[in-house]
Amino acid sequence: MARVLYSAKDGNNQNIEGFIDALNNTEAIELLKSQGLDQIKLHADASLFDQETESISWLDQKKQSKIARKQLQIQKTKLSFSGYFADLLQSSLIPIAVGAGITYWGYVEQSYIWASIGTITAFALPFFGLWNYRVARNFDTLVKSYAYGEWDEAIELATTLKKQSKMPNLQLYADTIIARYKAKEGDLNTAVKILQSHKSYLDQKPGLYQSKLASLYFSAGEYEKFCYHHKMAYEESKQSPMLSDWMLAEVMVGDHTIVDQYIDQIAIEELPQYGVPYIDFIKGYARYKEGKLSEAKGYLESALEGFLEYQENPAVWTILALNCAVYALTLYDLSETAEAKAQINEGVEQIMTEHGDKKLLEELRKRFAPRFG
Repeated sequence: MARVLYSAKDGNNQNIEGFIDALNNTEAIELLKSQGLDQIKLHADASLFDQETESISWLDQKKQSKIARKQLQIQKTKLSFSGYFADLLQSSLIPIAVGAGITYWGYVEQSYIWASIGTITAFALPFFGLWNYRVARNFDTLVKSYAYGEWDEAIELATTLKKQSKMPNLQLYADTIIARYKAKEGDLNTAVKILQSHKSYLDQKPGLYQSKLASLYFSAGEYEKFCYHHKMAYEESKQSPMLSDWMLAEVMVGDHTIVDQYIDQIAIEELPQYGVPYIDFIKGYARYKEGKLSEAKGYLESALEGFLEYQENPAVWTILALNCAVYALTLYDLSETAEAKAQINEGVEQIMTEHGDKKLLEELRKRFAPRFG
């Protein structure tokens, strides 16, 4: 069960934000629709990630909505201590107030035991919240290091993260980074063994093992298996996020002609966060490979605009760089050379050199040499 951040419209067409507990995105959508909400957007993937019980469960719906609204803003901005601490205090007001009351009563009654209990109650959640900030900060830096292929730092941070947090999804993410590095360096057997150490957790979530296994094969350059295991992930889960990942795999290094057969089966509302630009990118890349450059340009422009809303979030950097790269190729082939070159900045070059597939990098080198190695 995961607590999923969502935004929607209520029956009066007013914006509403909050959290919903669900096993997967399909269930989350169904639960929210049963509450009379529409234009629903999810901002996490319930089928892939667990969350620890959060202190927001202390709060009423109105206060939870305020925190949800703040978290939606944070997704589009850099992680900051001041913003995190403000949210922490807001979500901890009730236990702080209760603890302060017990502490005051203890001192009045000269019961230092109760005073101590009150102090612990008041400061426990803020203390653990600040500890979790360290975890969040390290996770944020890990995602950045991974995107740029700064492997020494990424491996060190992944190891640190595993020590700091016992949450299974964070443990899995850290080990997946380590495993992808092993696969990239040619040690696929060790990479698979690292992933299999999480099998008991992965097996609880249909398709998750296959999806993570697919990522290892991509890092190893075995693209046929990359596509196959993404397909298996979708077949096991029947979830739209898994289907979109399979379509992305096929359009990148597989059979791009099957995209039109499946793309309309994806329930956009079940995709987390930047689902619409993600689908636009897949369509644009498919059109580029079909030689339909004008159509490709339209889709890729739309995707770029959507991704740029989240450009401060390092989780979007790889797909944003990929979009920029394909958009640049499209513009170049349309003889819009200056506009094409403007898409290839240092960040795009660094990320694509590390995470681009062999065929894409070859096409980029042909047009934008000496960039991309």
